[in-house]
Amino acid sequence: MQFLAKLQELDLRNNQLKKLNVVRELPDLRKLLVEGNPLTLEEIRSLIKHVDETTRTIFIDIAGISLERLELQVGQARLFIVA
Repeated sequence: MQFLAKLQELDLRNNQLKKLNVVRELPDLRKLLVEGNPLTLEEIRSLIKHVDETTRTIFIDIAGISLERLELQVGQARLFIVA
């Protein structure tokens, strides 16, 4: 993962991902595309909490998930959701 450390954009669309642990290991990541993956709401909540605990801002495209389902109580999360 060291050679990816400076990666700023990651397109993981339609890859059957079930976890987003990769985000935690990429400190410069600013844009993440995960449309078409079987992510659970818990995994998305986990990502939002992680972003909230850091000084990072991440734009994430999770098309296909309704915004009503993503109204999460996570404080001042700096995660912009594009749906």
